[in-house]
Amino acid sequence: MRTAMCSWTLGLGLCAACTCTATGQGLLVHAMTGQPVPGGSPGEVFATFDGMYEGRTLPRIDNGHIAFRTRTIAGESVRTRIIGGRSGAPIVAWGFSDGVGIPGITPVFSYESLVRVGGDGRVAFFARFAGEGVTSLNNEALLTVQDHSVQMVMRKGDQVPGMTPGSVLRPYWPSESWMDSDYYGPIRRWSYSGSGITSLTTYVSNSNQPGSYGFLATLTADTDGLSLLARAYGTDPNPRTVIDGGLIHNPISVTSINDLGTVVFGVGLDIGGGAIAAREAGELRLILRTGEPAPGMPSTVMAPSGIYAYSGSPTWPVGLNNHDDAALSVSLRVGGSTTGSGVVRIGDEGTLFVAKTGDPKPGSSGQFFTVSDLAGSRVLLSGSGEVAFADQSRRGVCVGNDISDLRLAFDPLSSVWPTNLGQPLVITDTIGMNASNQLVAALTFPTSPATTAVAGWDPIAGNILIAYTGQTIEVLPGVFRTIRAIDLNGMDGVVSGGGEDGHPNSLDDQGRIVFTAHFTNYESAVLVATIPAPSVGGVLALGVLAAARRVRRQPS
Repeated sequence: MRTAMCSWTLGLGLCAACTCTATGQGLLVHAMTGQPVPGGSPGEVFATFDGMYEGRTLPRIDNGHIAFRTRTIAGESVRTRIIGGRSGAPIVAWGFSDGVGIPGITPVFSYESLVRVGGDGRVAFFARFAGEGVTSLNNEALLTVQDHSVQMVMRKGDQVPGMTPGSVLRPYWPSESWMDSDYYGPIRRWSYSGSGITSLTTYVSNSNQPGSYGFLATLTADTDGLSLLARAYGTDPNPRTVIDGGLIHNPISVTSINDLGTVVFGVGLDIGGGAIAAREAGELRLILRTGEPAPGMPSTVMAPSGIYAYSGSPTWPVGLNNHDDAALSVSLRVGGSTTGSGVVRIGDEGTLFVAKTGDPKPGSSGQFFTVSDLAGSRVLLSGSGEVAFADQSRRGVCVGNDISDLRLAFDPLSSVWPTNLGQPLVITDTIGMNASNQLVAALTFPTSPATTAVAGWDPIAGNILIAYTGQTIEVLPGVFRTIRAIDLNGMDGVVSGGGEDGHPNSLDDQGRIVFTAHFTNYESAVLVATIPAPSVGGVLALGVLAAARRVRRQPS
């Protein structure tokens, strides 16, 4: 075991915090079982970060603002709290027992999976509530809170604009909870931009038409209300959305949204084939559809892969950044037969391959991407245009602009990993990326029982081991705890984002990583680590590289 070297700080009089050097990385205890709850009632302490029956405590971070849902206790009173605040200085953003500042509404429940935080510190979450006039038809809503000011952004039962009266938001089965429905509920199918705009695909039905099957709709919502982007088939009289001569059959259940309000999502068309649609400044357009010629590959066509499905099962979001670039995996076909797979980036310069079947794999000698390696891969896109993806082997994450500069993050052969743990695999849902092209991911090592780790990667510094199960760290002066389990964003099926695509992240643009550690004595803590900043030369090199890519993307 490596020795932990610690220096101690006090979190602005709010709670005790420590920065610990464990496996070479500084860890800050952001919040911990038994510690006072800043902004809470007298004697109130953090009770558990295990989530009990409400899911795990999976903290999210953006621009140093951290948000998570947890349980607290004061005397015999157990409460559910949404905790906000900056790194090292948590504070109660909102409590379920406190009301929401909206007359007649008493919130009673929320899922950790439904908590988001924006770069301005605004926290967004879905909640279930009770009160006068509240029924099963309108008892759930999306709320945002900042500086204890709460707004209701959308609510189950809301009328969808532009649709016939009675066309309202609701779950597929009326008896289900809207917010946690696995069949087109928002729990895994919404995104929240840094500018405070929400996008999601959900179910809509007409309450004035008994027997109506309803339809799927992709919408955005902000403080100005709901906006309809696209809708699919249904038995109601509302017109379906037409794009490129085809009627939308089934919008994808996962959307991406950037800070500009551009939304990207997959659709199915009744004329055949999946497609990717983008809504920019009120205009719906296709950016890639089945049958589009593969660049530089005569007689080969592409089809979106991994982001489109007719069923309600979760699928990958499309990579998106604030330059309106997109990235995703595709299957390659010749004459109706699948001949390969690839990862493409779509921007001002058109559609370009980042990698495809037959290209050499980074970090290996004599190995090449196979026919199925890249099919359905999770693809992330940073603000500078760098693409990150994990192939089917999960042996690391490929990062780069094209095949000529692909590097392998979290290389299983790296000397950073303890030799007694073996070679790690990446837990794909947990991969997060930021504007500096840094990465975070949870890794699993082939020990018995399996060892789980949190690791970071920097284009200059390389792989960084943050923490792992079985490791002992000093959490308070002279107080040591051994990590029993780790929870990182993405472990509940709500995938991490690329920093500008509206999906929750455990990594912000300053390289701060946030996760939950559970200890062998059943205490828990929310911890913050920081990926070391690149050298000045490294920053300049990254800046020049990003500028060069932006120049290449200017329309001719």
